[in-house]
Amino acid sequence: MTEHYQVKPWGWEDLLIECNNYRIKIIHVDKGCRTSLHYHKEKEETLWKIHQVFRPTVVFRAKNFVHIPPMKVHRLDEGDWFEVSTGPDNDSVRIEDDFGRKIG
Repeated sequence: MTEHYQVKPWGWEDLLIECNNYRIKIIHVDKGCRTSLHYHKEKEETLWKIHQVFRPTVVFRAKNFVHIPPMKVHRLDEGDWFEVSTGPDNDSVRIEDDFGRKIG
């Protein structure tokens, strides 16, 4: 595990690359779980649902992605996600949370 690996109540995320202009993460949401319903004030994300993982190759389906602009309300469902994002990583505003974390 790297220092960029974070356990979350719904699974985990691993920050693979962080540069001046973007960051790349793998996000895992445990079976039966989901992330909070939330939006970002400035952060912009593009996420791909990972179809299969064959080390060292990750397989994506071409149309299995979503672009999330700032202020768009969203949540991730169970599975593995590949995220490329820009903007601050700490500007999340929770609307609903299955784990009792602070809203707002």
